[in-house]
Amino acid sequence: MILLNMNVMNKVVLGVSKDPVRYYLNGIHVYDKDGFRYYEATDGHICFRAIDQIEGDALEGDYIIKMQSAVKSKPKYAELVIADKDTAVIKADTKNAFDVIDGNYPDIDRIYPKNREFAKFYVAFQPEYMEKLKKVYGDIKILCKIPFMEDSRSSALWEWENDDTKYSAILMPLGLEA
Repeated sequence: MILLNMNVMNKVVLGVSKDPVRYYLNGIHVYDKDGFRYYEATDGHICFRAIDQIEGDALEGDYIIKMQSAVKSKPKYAELVIADKDTAVIKADTKNAFDVIDGNYPDIDRIYPKNREFAKFYVAFQPEYMEKLKKVYGDIKILCKIPFMEDSRSSALWEWENDDTKYSAILMPLGLEA
């Protein structure tokens, strides 16, 4: 039985794109690597990743589950059933069917800052994305934390842990003209 952490899924879903052109970003990318389960979602401006312990069986590949809003679930874990190549069912309090997107998810590691240095300059971010970051983190402290950045045009990275789950958020700064 494959189990998904619904607390994590319901946080990461805030990064899912709604753009029909880049359809492969319209879901949560779920895969296993080195004994951990990865949950990723991005719209190209903000990216959320959570790394959690694998509960139940390991996934036999990676999946992009077209989940665009939170699923009500009282239990922390819900069963994932891959019905066929196009459909996944998440059995939580109720059964929820989702499309499985056939596409290649981008390599999120490529947008992580290579040099882990705290930002040494003022950077502006879209307020709506900062609100999403606050919702995922669940606390204002993350907004006060200085992100890792290589320069004022690189992506900003925040990292934190909560309930044995490692989270990261990547956010692109606003392109402001001087």
